[in-house]
Amino acid sequence: MNRWQQLCLAGAFGSVSVSVSAIDTPPSWNPPEVVAAVPGYFFLFDGYEGQNRYMQFDHFGEVGIAYSNSETFYARRTPGLGWQSANVNGFSANDELGQPSLAFNLSEQPAVAFVEDNAGLADEIRWTRLEDATWVDETAIATTPITLEELGASGIFDFTGRAMLAAVTRDATYFKHDTDGDGSLFAETLEEVYSGAPIGRASCSLVVDPINRPMIAAAHGNGASLRFAVRDTGTGWQWIELDTNADYPSLAIDPDTGYPAVAYTDLASANLVYGEWNGTKWVFTNVDTAPSTGWYPSLAFDPADGNPAIAYQDQGSGDLKLAWHDGAQWNLQTVVNGTIKVPIGWTPSLAFNAFGNGFPAIAYFGIDSNLYYIEDPPPAADLDGDGYVGIADFLLLLNAWGDCVSCPPSCAGDLDGDCTVGITDFLLLLAAWT
Repeated sequence: MNRWQQLCLAGAFGSVSVSVSAIDTPPSWNPPEVVAAVPGYFFLFDGYEGQNRYMQFDHFGEVGIAYSNSETFYARRTPGLGWQSANVNGFSANDELGQPSLAFNLSEQPAVAFVEDNAGLADEIRWTRLEDATWVDETAIATTPITLEELGASGIFDFTGRAMLAAVTRDATYFKHDTDGDGSLFAETLEEVYSGAPIGRASCSLVVDPINRPMIAAAHGNGASLRFAVRDTGTGWQWIELDTNADYPSLAIDPDTGYPAVAYTDLASANLVYGEWNGTKWVFTNVDTAPSTGWYPSLAFDPADGNPAIAYQDQGSGDLKLAWHDGAQWNLQTVVNGTIKVPIGWTPSLAFNAFGNGFPAIAYFGIDSNLYYIEDPPPAADLDGDGYVGIADFLLLLNAWGDCVSCPPSCAGDLDGDCTVGITDFLLLLAAWT
């Protein structure tokens, strides 16, 4: 969630208070949590290639994850129960489903775009969304029978809360927009972004810029050609080829400039590459050049300082890694250690809790086929969200002294959860002082 989105949502919801702290030092991650066991994941691995948006935070800072395993699921962490999952499409076990992307509309209702390989029948890009308490599933785009890895999908909501969908179907890229605002994409006009792309493995990533223009990064072919496209008023869809030997693009908007940026895997060198539009041209940087690194990147911008961060897998070591820019240089960190024989961190999805304290979180898979979630929240005593516990937090605690107005949830400063801010909370804050 970038600053432009926060401003838009502040207009939609009223005043939104966002207190965030930037990644200035290597995050100290909490232990990984198992979200779900996905036994068939490794057999359906092609269905996850290129996917980087299957985890998101809603506008209240609550996390959700979409994943596929013959059926598509939505997982949410429920207080007191842990991770709970719901089937969002209910198709038969013969369907191979993959590349789920998750988004929340302005009413905090989740929606998932995903691809469906129908075993010799017409394949589909599907759009399923929660309306009240019911998941509504529909065909957004139907295609001729092709393999699962030759399909790609990415679904989002624009600044007005209307659904947008990008899809790659073997040798072309398409787009749909919920122009009438009914939540459905079934009857909307199918726009061809471009055709004539190399045939082969496909993936895509969709965003909107600060003036609500849709932008798509898509990879085509086993080559693979990486293309960037934008739809502008008066000129329609325009596209450019960014690289002829790249894959797994992850597209995001720089909140400071409003310009697009993309992370991807350089297939020639297996390096992690970051590219950004500077207003005049695309500029590319090799972020990690270790042997066989930079796979399946997920790009997001830190809401505190506007700098980019990328989660990715290092196949040379089997590690889940994070790269982040501090305003001067790129920094690298191993988030979870793996090995070549027991790799971790497949197809990670990175997001920032921009409506909480701005902390990063990553969803990822292990070779054990478990879906994991890991996060780096600030200490509970960091009441102002600046990454430190100090005098400002002490003053906030004093301001909240006494009984909480409503409980649960407990109020800010109630560190021991007893619905009162008092001496015990003061001692806990002192113990966390930095």
